[in-house]
Amino acid sequence: MADSNDKTDIPMARDNSPLCNLPIAATVNTDRYGLALSAPSAAVCAHYIAGVDLLLANQPGADTALNAALTLDPGFAMAHAALARLHQSWGRAADARVTIAKAQALLSAQSGGTSISPREQQHIAVLAAAIAGRATDALRLLLAHLKDYPRDALVLGLALGAFGLLAFSGRPDHDGVRLALCERLAPAYVDDWWFLGYLGWSHVEAGSLLAGERHVERSLELNRTNANAIHAFAHLRYEQGGAAEAVGRLDGLTQHYEQRALLHNHLRWHAALGALAAKRMDAALDTYDRFLTPAVATAPLITALSDAVSLLWRIETTGHPCGAERWQTLCAFVKARQYEATVAFLDVHVAALYAAAGEQAAFDTLLQQMETALAAGRMPAGTGVLALCHALHAYRRGDALRSAGLIENDLGQIVRLGGSGAQRDLFEDTLAAAYARSGDKPAAERLMAWRAARASSVAAG
Repeated sequence: MADSNDKTDIPMARDNSPLCNLPIAATVNTDRYGLALSAPSAAVCAHYIAGVDLLLANQPGADTALNAALTLDPGFAMAHAALARLHQSWGRAADARVTIAKAQALLSAQSGGTSISPREQQHIAVLAAAIAGRATDALRLLLAHLKDYPRDALVLGLALGAFGLLAFSGRPDHDGVRLALCERLAPAYVDDWWFLGYLGWSHVEAGSLLAGERHVERSLELNRTNANAIHAFAHLRYEQGGAAEAVGRLDGLTQHYEQRALLHNHLRWHAALGALAAKRMDAALDTYDRFLTPAVATAPLITALSDAVSLLWRIETTGHPCGAERWQTLCAFVKARQYEATVAFLDVHVAALYAAAGEQAAFDTLLQQMETALAAGRMPAGTGVLALCHALHAYRRGDALRSAGLIENDLGQIVRLGGSGAQRDLFEDTLAAAYARSGDKPAAERLMAWRAARASSVAAG
């Protein structure tokens, strides 16, 4: 694993010149970032650009636009690649593999008499590695690609999200590395609405809230429909301790955000956290029932399941019961899908679900699968993941002392799970509840003081 101070992790121009001075290809057919496209007509490019922008903004309709480009030119490899990325973002792994294979086949054949540029070839190679699950290779190819093409936004986006290549790399410093990457590339994007949303979110996750707020607000000013910036706003207010007060504005920003859009359910989860912060437990549960249950959630599995489990769990750590039926319904949904260990972030949420639902056999099977993955080197988050699962199980079993001890020992490693700070706070909430249950008042006071000091430090940043 590379050292966080190793600047070779962060892309820069090969000649060390400022990225904003990199030349833009002189061609009629370019994307919105000035990168040449091998499409044969402006009409194909227009559909592609529209589709990619919708994909970058996490708005619905990207598939329609990209398919329109492919109707005009079935041999346009970049449209196949973008469509594959869309499938991947929705968790449609089989569709993503089939679609990226079409782009790769076009690379091999160089079909239609169109020469596919080196930039496009590298772009497709990065996406193919990510879709194939070769995360380490994908991140290596991505960083190399951005040295030559820093404005290749669709490729850059693979690294930046809460479930991106950096977040799921297992690095304990991934928040800082992501921010350093964005800061290095910022001169190449200047005042771009998509980039500013992610730059702001990266600042927020790294604890730099003042800079984060400035970039997020500018992104929303440039494109109010950028759901990534709306999402970053929700995280900003959460980290500022203003989740409850932010619900009204969050509702306004999402007023026209369609339920079939990628982040719709997750933004409702953020609204539920606001209700939770205001101690309005019934409102939080109402949000769960309306937007987050398996019967109604339209989000990808990793988002839908982690949000649902996290909200119910965090409500119950306050002493407010959610009802066994909700847990059992959620558990039946997971078992019907024959869930097996995949990525550590989701695995710990499934472990929490099984613990809450009293499904001991399912819990034990999941832990065995995770141990196998660890032994095979397929779990970058490390062995602490197992301890965290046992901590959640101990908490539900009533062994508050063991739960607290296990979480304490791995508190500094929880960041390796990936996801966001708001999502990982599940464990601090559990620790606080475990202290309360065990009657360890001094430990509870230390945790409260530590969280208050951290919040004060973050707010000052």
